[in-house]
This record gives sequence, structure tokens and C-alpha cells, in this order.
Amino acid sequence: MSVNCEQLVRSIQDIQSQMERDQSEGLKNHLRIGRYLADLRDRAPTTSKWKEYRNQLGYDERVADRYLQLGRSWWSNGGLEATGYLQRVPRDLLILEYLCRLPRAQLDAFMQGYGLEGGRQKVIERLKEKLGIRPKPKSAAKLSVEATLERFNRLRDQITEVVHDGRDELSTPELRQRLVEALMALAEDVERRLTPMVSEGSIGYEGETVGDVIVPQDAVPVTDLLGDGDEDEFGDDPDSTEEESVAEDAVLAG
Repeated sequence: MSVNCEQLVRSIQDIQSQMERDQSEGLKNHLRIGRYLADLRDRAPTTSKWKEYRNQLGYDERVADRYLQLGRSWWSNGGLEATGYLQRVPRDLLILEYLCRLPRAQLDAFMQGYGLEGGRQKVIERLKEKLGIRPKPKSAAKLSVEATLERFNRLRDQITEVVHDGRDELSTPELRQRLVEALMALAEDVERRLTPMVSEGSIGYEGETVGDVIVPQDAVPVTDLLGDGDEDEFGDDPDSTEEESVAEDAVLAG
């Protein structure tokens, strides 16, 4: 009897319920979900329908991809059971997505050696090395973005320090307003230059936001923007734009 997509969804949901009640068959259940999910992906009539099924099951794209990797590996349909490693293989899905890619001979060497020693990250690093997976180098665009964001964070922290210290240069509401306007002008310039890169997926940070630009939390503090006559750190920056120079000069204007 042919199995339709709705039946596959119900079968996966049954396994999910079983896993909530009993974790003893965790690895076998991961394998079963992987097989059913791979079948569901192949049977889904459209990509949008596949996404609908995936969301119905509570899997985001990355988790679903891990299960697909597992379900389409040689481990499926009894492959892993035949190795005798069923009780030794971890139930960690993040590890399984790489471990299941090893050919049988490499899996034997990995399991019989020290491959599973250490924490998750160590194990995954070893597996990636075995599989020849290299980290992607940062693009020139992303490096440029990071340098610009670091520049913005430095200036932001300097201004915040000056405000909190209550320096004489900011003793009047007018001067404080000029400082706020200068910071906003710089923020708008950063947003203008970085938003296209964000839209293209060239950059992504988990941190606070300024407009549509995501700013990393670990800003580098630099002191004495309004110091004792020393030249501003940004004054001789060859990459400084005219807009940035105007914004920074406004901070120093009296």
C-alpha cells in the first residue's frame, strides 16, 4: 500500500511522542525519523509544501537537514545495526549528521580509536577533519563589514563614556544634543553602507541592532575621544568617508 505524505507526518509525530515518553530507543528513533523525513521530502509535491510539513513537525531547516542526512545515509535500513555500534554511537543529532557520513572502514577506525573522546565540539572537529570539511574563509566583504562595525562600536563607547563621565565639553543641553546628532549621523551612514550586505546574506551577528544593522555585543572600548589635545584616533584613517568625518568633527565642535 502506497504511503502518502500525511501518513508519513503522522508516523513521525508518533515517534516524537514516543521519544518524549521513553529515551531508551533514542538512536533507533532518530534513524526512523530520518528515513520517514527523507521519504516525506521526496514525496512533497512542492518546496512550499515540504516547508509546511516540516513546520508541522516542529523542525527548522537545519534540524530537518540533519535528519535527512541521517535518513539517506548507509546507516538506514539496518546498516548501523550490522556494525555492532548501535549501543556505542551517541544519540546527539549534531554528531550523528557527520558520523553517518563516514564509510564503514573509517567508522570502524573512528569508533575503535579515540574519536568519541571529549565533548561534542571536539568530536565534531575530528569528524569534519576526517570528512575533509574545511571552515570557509571570511570574504573580503565580511572583513570590511566587521572593520566598519568595530569602528562604530569604538566611537559609540567613547561617546557613552564621555556622557557618563559628565565632562565639561558636554555640560549644556545644546552640546549634548550635538553629540546625539553626531552619533545618529554615523549610525545612519553605517546602516546605509552595510544594509545591502546584510540583505545579500554577507553578514550576520547575534547582538543588538542599530536600525537594520546588527551590531556585535563585544565592542572594543577606546578612551579619551575628547582627550588632552591628542589627535583623534580616527582623524588620519585613510578609509574614513566624508560623512564619517563630518559626524566625528561634530562631536569635537564646541
